[in-house]
Amino acid sequence: RIPPGYQARLGAWSAVLMAIVGRAREAGAMARTALRQSRQAEDPLATGYALHALTLVSDAPTALGLIDEALTGLGHDPESADLRLLLLNNRLNYLTALGRREDVAKSLPPALVLAERAGTFRTVGLLATAAESCYLQGAWDDALVHLAGIEPEFLSNWSNLNPAALAALTALHRGDREKADGYLAATGVDE
Repeated sequence: RIPPGYQARLGAWSAVLMAIVGRAREAGAMARTALRQSRQAEDPLATGYALHALTLVSDAPTALGLIDEALTGLGHDPESADLRLLLLNNRLNYLTALGRREDVAKSLPPALVLAERAGTFRTVGLLATAAESCYLQGAWDDALVHLAGIEPEFLSNWSNLNPAALAALTALHRGDREKADGYLAATGVDE
């Protein structure tokens, strides 16, 4: 009785969970099934989730292609805003890891605009990713600007690359131990 598009969404989410617990082979099979079902159902959101699930069991270049395909298929439907932010964040992480600085610089501004408009917890992840990317490129001022956009209650959130620790590293690079200690105090971790 579950509509085919929702069956595909459930399959894709199950594939994501399988990938998270380290069952990559099963996750890949489930994601491919969900992708086939989503395309038959003509459900762009289900297709996006299925493609996202496949990124979790793919190498970086393949994952980037899957992310781009998912983003193209999702368009600008408000229902897909959360998934778009997740995909954009992951895309920036892959681009950073692959050393594609120009692509990061081009992709970051529109991603941050969407994050600001959406105003979800995904915004924190995107700001943390932006900060990490800037930090790795030596653009410390830009990294600190992105970190400053993160609400204080999220500063020690380990799932978001631990923004306070990144700010502390930036302060240490600048020789400011006092400021680094202040950032570390926000993490709640003993020195």
